[in-house]
Amino acid sequence: MRTKQCILSEKTDLNQITLQGKQDAAIVAAAMMYEAEELGVHNVWLRGFDSKVVAETFDLPENCVPVMMFAMGYPTEETKHSDWHFMRKPIEETVTVL
Repeated sequence: MRTKQCILSEKTDLNQITLQGKQDAAIVAAAMMYEAEELGVHNVWLRGFDSKVVAETFDLPENCVPVMMFAMGYPTEETKHSDWHFMRKPIEETVTVL
């Protein structure tokens, strides 16, 4: 059985969703993604979606505004990382010690 959860209160002004609230949600989401990977569930953060369409599609309450989504699933036997995954720049090109 799927359940829907919303962490906004009924008194939330949806036009005033703060940066802090989005950051808090991002912190929680990152922890969920790390745990999913630990359990063998691959995932990717989705962005650039229309919150209103998502809310309507999933029949969310009016006071619940989606701010992020994930695609999640178990890899198949044929799944492999792109060659780009293993390419790294030397640390000297990315870090400056002040």
